[in-house]
Amino acid sequence: MLPHSEESEKSILGSMLKSTNAVTDVLQKVERNMFFSTKNRRIFRAIQTIYAEDVPIDQLSLINFLKDKDILDSVGGAYYITGLVDFSVSDANIKYHINTLKRKFIAREMITSLQDRLKDLRNNDDPMSIAGKISNDIMQIQDTNRHKPYHNFKDSVNSATEHIQKLYDNETLPGIETGYIDFDALTGGYQPGLHIIAARPSMGKTAWAVNQSHNMAKKGHSIGYISLETEKEWIAMRKLSRSTKVNSQKFNTSNLSEEEFIKLMQTADNFKDKFNIYIDDSFDSKIEKITAKIRAMKKLEKIEIAFVDYLQLIQGNNRQNRNLEVGDITRKLAKTSKQIKIPIVLLSQLSRSAEGKMPKLSHLRDSGEIEQDADSVTFIYRPEQNERYIFNDEDTKNKAWIKIAKWRNGKTGNFKLRWLPEYTSFENYINDDIVKF
Repeated sequence: MLPHSEESEKSILGSMLKSTNAVTDVLQKVERNMFFSTKNRRIFRAIQTIYAEDVPIDQLSLINFLKDKDILDSVGGAYYITGLVDFSVSDANIKYHINTLKRKFIAREMITSLQDRLKDLRNNDDPMSIAGKISNDIMQIQDTNRHKPYHNFKDSVNSATEHIQKLYDNETLPGIETGYIDFDALTGGYQPGLHIIAARPSMGKTAWAVNQSHNMAKKGHSIGYISLETEKEWIAMRKLSRSTKVNSQKFNTSNLSEEEFIKLMQTADNFKDKFNIYIDDSFDSKIEKITAKIRAMKKLEKIEIAFVDYLQLIQGNNRQNRNLEVGDITRKLAKTSKQIKIPIVLLSQLSRSAEGKMPKLSHLRDSGEIEQDADSVTFIYRPEQNERYIFNDEDTKNKAWIKIAKWRNGKTGNFKLRWLPEYTSFENYINDDIVKF
């Protein structure tokens, strides 16, 4: 028998039949699935419906409602309903029974979760993937316990004024700055949520993500980076190339000068002491593993933002249908971001239909749910890569056009960046006459 308390379930329902205060208190804190007994769950649902219809709640109104729905007998009949009142408690004591109900519910959820995971282990499923599922299960159970259906507007205003005060005092952006002037001006920086950076292959998705993380780390932020394609050494080399202005192509050859070698070594030592960037390049592509790693980095290393490179290499749980699989992936990442309250930046490829064009939202590859789940979508386009040497009536050499196509809490807009291929780096486009498009 799974954990439950018949006494607490009956006390809560009986108290709701006797006290209006009990009804409002319980409906704020209790959900239907917290009841173990099927008939008690149905009775609670009936009380919810009656309350929503603004009908006074008592034994008679409940019995009549259940009769009309032809379910009175299935919940024990009128005798069971009238007997619930005998279990009613004072408004002061109902809190105890609500807490008992929640504890028993959480215990059942944990047992069910662990039983499912044991079944997975016996089926020889990957243990690390199962560990990720356990982590997600626990987080969901904790969220249920913290559930609050609404907030007093006074509390919301207080939170807003605290936020405004911080902005005024520090003169900083509300989110994490990327170091790219036009991007930060339009968006206010990355705030908690799921953010997509998308482009066709070889446009510079990874380079821009690495550049952003570099700029953030220089400002003292802690960064998590999940790489499913690039090894940690090459991510570090890109940062070193950009900082030292040593051509990144030289990392593939043996013609470094002594001056370049010394500069690289000194910069590397400086990085080790000052940069808080945590890279996972184990190439574990299952979504449960990825979310578990992000949660672990948040808990152990106090990361403030996570980058995931990239979507098309991630495995979801619906392998038969890629659209549904991608939707599952983006929902889980968006939910993880909300739960641990940090931005997650997810890199994504675009469909072939975007080849040689300025991208748009319909070019997002595999699923329309990417746009739906994302708080922002940003595109990178370098016409030069497609042998287009004129774009918007100007030369395209070493230029990138950035399009913010969606931003839930900021502005959409467009701007340019300077592309430095020798350092695999994007830089601000410093020009008094920047052409916005």
